[in-house]
Amino acid sequence: MKRTMVLVAGMMAGAVVFAQERHGEHGGHHSKQNLKEVLMLDEAQEATIRSLNKKYAAEFAAIRHDSAQTREQKREELGKLREKREKEINAVLTPEQKAKRKAQMESRKAKGNARTQKIREMHQKERAELGLSAEQETQLKQARKKFASERAALNRKSKAEYKKLETEYNRQLKSFLSEDQLKKLEMKKERRSKSNRKNR
Repeated sequence: MKRTMVLVAGMMAGAVVFAQERHGEHGGHHSKQNLKEVLMLDEAQEATIRSLNKKYAAEFAAIRHDSAQTREQKREELGKLREKREKEINAVLTPEQKAKRKAQMESRKAKGNARTQKIREMHQKERAELGLSAEQETQLKQARKKFASERAALNRKSKAEYKKLETEYNRQLKSFLSEDQLKKLEMKKERRSKSNRKNR
């Protein structure tokens, strides 16, 4: 049951964590290729934007990992840096490309808002199904976020460390959830697994 609980929580947490602060700060090959095709960048534009993305990715990372700053300070600094990057990228684009990029970003933002709303509704439904108090809901959210963050940092490189992380997470869950609530979480995981198998 402990293993099941970790999988349930990890799956829920993974849908939420990192989606806000890092959105738009870096992208993989697919997103870069998509930008090139949508905007029809020439070689010089592509090279310049690639260089800008590399430069700002390092600056974004430095701010996120700056332990001397509070969450609010980091948010403010990241916002300023995004604006600065946008100005430099737009300076490389033609008016038509700027319009296309703006439309693309608005579409991406709308999709992100829809996902956020879906996650919010999912959490509200979960709260009702499990009979969570407001305090329990907050504790569960914090525990999931912490677990997902530590799991991402660990990246399963060490089985022993991952097992230690699982054990600590389960200890946290047991500290504020009842046995009945834990069983309901397990049932939710089983239903989700069956649904995923049907959709494959």
